[in-house]
Amino acid sequence: MVLGPSARPRAKEADGGLRYKISESTLVQLCIVEVGVSERSTKLQQDMVTWFAQGVKVVLLINIKETKRYRRPAKTEHYKFGDFHHESSYAKRIFSRVLKREPLGEYKYKGHTWFYPISHLSVQIFKSIPGKSDPDITTYNIIDNCDRTMKGSHMVSLSIKELAPIRELRKLRAAEQKVELNSDRFVNTVTTAMNKNALDRLKIYLKSRKLRQLNFDA
Repeated sequence: MVLGPSARPRAKEADGGLRYKISESTLVQLCIVEVGVSERSTKLQQDMVTWFAQGVKVVLLINIKETKRYRRPAKTEHYKFGDFHHESSYAKRIFSRVLKREPLGEYKYKGHTWFYPISHLSVQIFKSIPGKSDPDITTYNIIDNCDRTMKGSHMVSLSIKELAPIRELRKLRAAEQKVELNSDRFVNTVTTAMNKNALDRLKIYLKSRKLRQLNFDA
């Protein structure tokens, strides 16, 4: 079983997924994982519909809510930041340390918070049911009010047969094999996403600041 970046169709790219390795060169997509901060929850729902239309049977939506809403640095802070490549490279090393020491903590760089600690983390599991227009939905709250409500506990067990696209079932040698999903797996996925989001926010800010400077000079 492989957990990692999903197979990537041209029209849509997922944050991750589960794939079954049939051979050295063949992987079958079993389910899709989409991660988003609270303001993207509507978009996550739209992503789910897109994946079901492409034949995926199970979609996992991971919803994150930060303790505070992220804001870009104020104009009075612009002087703190220099060259794009230098700042993004150094910040990447700083954020990597946060990921190792306090993965659910605050991602701070040069006095500014690029990703706040998580106040709420929930996982919604959507299962496409043949003959039904609406999927079955199960919701698990893993972090609530900054407290971990589920720790490593079993959440759901699905067989390969339930996950694999119908057209791929004949290729699978272990259709009855179970895939155990627990809270630790999702927390690990989210901590990686926090690290990436913090760095992405910094890069977007640095690029936009550079564009503003160019426009001003012009």
